Amino acid sequence: MKEVAMKAIEAFKSKLGYVEVKDLVCPRRAWYRYNMSLRELLAVSDGYRLEAGKVGHKVVLRELELAGCTVEKVVEWGGHRFRVDAICRDEEGEFVVEIKTGTRNADHDIQIKLYMMITGIKRGLLIYPWGFVVVKADDRELEELRKVAELSILYLDAEREEDVPKNTKYCMTCPFKNRCGAKLL
Repeated sequence: MKEVAMKAIEAFKSKLGYVEVKDLVCPRRAWYRYNMSLRELLAVSDGYRLEAGKVGHKVVLRELELAGCTVEKVVEWGGHRFRVDAICRDEEGEFVVEIKTGTRNADHDIQIKLYMMITGIKRGLLIYPWGFVVVKADDRELEELRKVAELSILYLDAEREEDVPKNTKYCMTCPFKNRCGAKLL
């Protein structure tokens, strides 16, 4: 697992070496994109984080694929399709990989644990430009997530916002917590 993580982190350090047509609107923007590493771009750019995240995924996924991982694996669960960044294998078995370009937060742990629950794989690896975090979950935790996820899917087709339950222990990581008015548990 560590070997795969280190190869992926190295990918964040390499120069991008290409530009997209929208970068040609400014010589400096094109230079940055072509000559800076993804890690440098994340550090110096203001509005670049979302785009850098997309680019970072491409760069790191390519490295993971070269390491023998299955990248952008589509899995079905609860009647819906989800895309896992990668599923890799080492001497201990399979592990789920999620690539992140920002700072670590609780939402990342929840996301990878949901992927672990969906795939039935009990080990995960969060990869950041600055390092990696090994994530494990026990059966009890994955079962708790499964129940919340099933409830979430059950209410996807609710006609009114008021009909959807709120206040789970995951509210603190939700980007809609202010709109929802949920009391953080």
